[in-house]
Amino acid sequence: MSTPFTTARGSSWQTMHPIPFSTLPENPTILDEIYLALKERVWADEDWWEDDINEIEEIFARNDEYRNLQGDWYEFFATIQEKIQDMATGYFLDYVNGPLLDDLSDFLYFYDNDDDETKTWREAAGLNPFDEDEEEGAAFRRVRNWDGFGEPTYEYGWAQFGDVIGPWIFEDIQKGLSALRHTSHMQNAGYYNEIYAEAGYAGGDCATGLINFNAAWAAANWGPNIAYTALSYMVGAQHNVGHGGWIPLDGLWRAKRHRGVARVSGLPVIAHSADTYLWYDIDDTWGSWAFTDLDGLGVAENTMVYYNNISETLDTSHETNLLGDSMVNPVSLSVLDCTTGGIPNCMCLGFWLCKWAFTNQG
Repeated sequence: MSTPFTTARGSSWQTMHPIPFSTLPENPTILDEIYLALKERVWADEDWWEDDINEIEEIFARNDEYRNLQGDWYEFFATIQEKIQDMATGYFLDYVNGPLLDDLSDFLYFYDNDDDETKTWREAAGLNPFDEDEEEGAAFRRVRNWDGFGEPTYEYGWAQFGDVIGPWIFEDIQKGLSALRHTSHMQNAGYYNEIYAEAGYAGGDCATGLINFNAAWAAANWGPNIAYTALSYMVGAQHNVGHGGWIPLDGLWRAKRHRGVARVSGLPVIAHSADTYLWYDIDDTWGSWAFTDLDGLGVAENTMVYYNNISETLDTSHETNLLGDSMVNPVSLSVLDCTTGGIPNCMCLGFWLCKWAFTNQG
């Protein structure tokens, strides 16, 4: 369970425990919380690099200089603000309007707003809602002059030289971080078994070829487990129409199935729940003739389908149950016959929508 950020108003921001750390120290300060919040949200990216963490370490390594208002202290805040906005428009999902695009082809990200890729994130965070024709970074409040009493007059943009340091800076940073909650992760591990059969025919003798193929399929068995990061489930049939004549062409019947387990691994040790989705599409490696839901699952091409929910956990990996455990002959499920050729098929990949309970949020 997440804990709200420390209230900025009335709190001191000029202390911080020595870094690095991966969990909050006792009696954490506002800067401690922001430092860890940034690192956790980097770790939540399935494609994060160590350089991203090093960048945060470098920002906070100069905290003594910044806290004593020496040098370009405003760059400290501006760099943090830019980092948060980059994450929001890079890989965090729109948890308010999502989880999926209207056409169900993918998850809905904050950046999917055509008019302004920061708009839905700013709305979710409660930041400045107006960004049209304003300065870059206009999600964040700035103050040029303030006597310390009442509410100051706000401008908007990245922190700049000469700005007053006040609670609004921390409030907006906390709000921006708090709206970064959900990420998606595609399967990166798992296994499958394959069952395959084929039968060729020459001179246009399709019926005999189909009889031979059906016999070959009936005699086929699942092969051994094969480690694979994709296509845990696949079903496909194929008929290359053969015919006789002056230049006879050989025909071919064949079919294949994959049954398997989709798995994601390497998640950070951060509490989260997750929704599993299966993305269905055509298998181009088999043939791009036509997506066909041969097993009658009720799925369509290029669509995400909800699979199950995983309760809050610290697990760093998740997996599906066995998918596609059927030995039904794919040709018998298709429209293929001795006058109809084609390569109807269907496959799926596993995705996990992770809902993070970061240390500080809200």
